[in-house]
Amino acid sequence: MNNLTILLTLRERANYTKTWFLNNYFTEVNYLIADGSVSDENELFFKKNQKNNVKYVRFPADQCLEDYHKKVRDASLMVETPYVMTCDNDDFLNIYGIKKCVDFLEEKNDYGFCGGKILGVIGSNKELSNGLSTYKLKYGTTVDNSSLDNLSGENAIKQMFRPYRYIWYSVYRIDIFQKTWKNVYEAKLESGHLVEMMQSQLSFCYGKYKDLNINTYIRLENPPSSDASEESALGEQIWSHSRICFDANYRSQVKQMAKQISEKLKIPVNDVTHQYAKFYTYSLVDKNNLPIKSRLTKMFMRLLTRMTPKVSMPVLIRCVNFLMR
Repeated sequence: MNNLTILLTLRERANYTKTWFLNNYFTEVNYLIADGSVSDENELFFKKNQKNNVKYVRFPADQCLEDYHKKVRDASLMVETPYVMTCDNDDFLNIYGIKKCVDFLEEKNDYGFCGGKILGVIGSNKELSNGLSTYKLKYGTTVDNSSLDNLSGENAIKQMFRPYRYIWYSVYRIDIFQKTWKNVYEAKLESGHLVEMMQSQLSFCYGKYKDLNINTYIRLENPPSSDASEESALGEQIWSHSRICFDANYRSQVKQMAKQISEKLKIPVNDVTHQYAKFYTYSLVDKNNLPIKSRLTKMFMRLLTRMTPKVSMPVLIRCVNFLMR
């Protein structure tokens, strides 16, 4: 299984790094820690917790999104395994599902990346006796990319915007990951979620996606800080659909993104912007016009998840794997 590298990108939040390491360290994969922090806390942690399959690299501090993109691009060139998957230090890996993705890519050379369901959890500050924190699932935060299964190129891009889907946390063949992040860095986009949109589209330009009915990644939904919350705090709501109408710089970046994708796929730029228009026009409409049956189901599931107890992440992952088999 050491044909996979987990790329952990860091920028401060060293308090999460300890929890991440306790829950996400496995001997059967390699780790590349790309640290763009200003402080030395993350570096000191990995100096105290050295492992043969963990490589720590200190990068120049991330002062802006461009610095982060350069860090990921440069780090991708250091990966020595055929497969790579990126991770944040406030999230969790389901190694069982990740192995299934690697096994699939090993067998199917015509696919470039593979993923599964992404779940969301609410964390607790209460630690168990073994130092692990406790969590419970948060209903409604699942990312389900099954509609993107077996798609690539223009067909995948047509499908990813209604509803919006991203494949950031998939298992990638290293060559596709490197080409994707080279282009992301060169694009110089200034919005974190436009970068997320472009990263998915570029991936589809270079390969075909496989979606497995498994869980591979679990996101912490209530971290005290994140790039998303920081961007929102600056008055730049990432998914604010008013920005496409009233923010000229944002609109210029969207047009720039469409132009690059159209050139990669060799299709008219209007075909790409038409897909973007679906997202900006219908996203809020779709969310607020669910059938009554769907609304009742969501209400019931939210109530059910609120009643479930908080457990350690290993216990939660075992339950998820059992239910999804």
